[in-house]
Amino acid sequence: MKRIFWLLSVLFFSSCNNTNIPGSEAEAQTYESGKSYRVGKAESEIGLKILEIYESRCPEGVECIWHGYAGVKFEVSIGASTFTDSLYTPGYPHMNLYKTKEFQAEGRRYNITLEDVLPYPCNNCGNPGKPKAILDVKPL
Repeated sequence: MKRIFWLLSVLFFSSCNNTNIPGSEAEAQTYESGKSYRVGKAESEIGLKILEIYESRCPEGVECIWHGYAGVKFEVSIGASTFTDSLYTPGYPHMNLYKTKEFQAEGRRYNITLEDVLPYPCNNCGNPGKPKAILDVKPL
């Protein structure tokens, strides 16, 4: 009887899949301004705090001379090291506005990419809600 219980327990736990756990490195996650987050798995976890979200993209349904960009200013903590930086979408490297950056400390490297800022601006939409940044954090 103990063997059957043990075997069922092993089968049950081996069938668990943690790829969709928020904060895992498997996919981009949504982050709000003013909040702090722990990102990643326990052995490679980093701190992420969204300080500010910028929005200067041309609203939907409006003709603009320039497309504009959205950005996020954040702090990333790797161990005892903390970095403050910004990312933008789309990236304009010639203007020093990057979509992806690499951070390294204490022998660990991470790539952070700004995938999008939501909601996309629109003209006469009312209150679209609090802006959110979609960031992809990957260990290298």
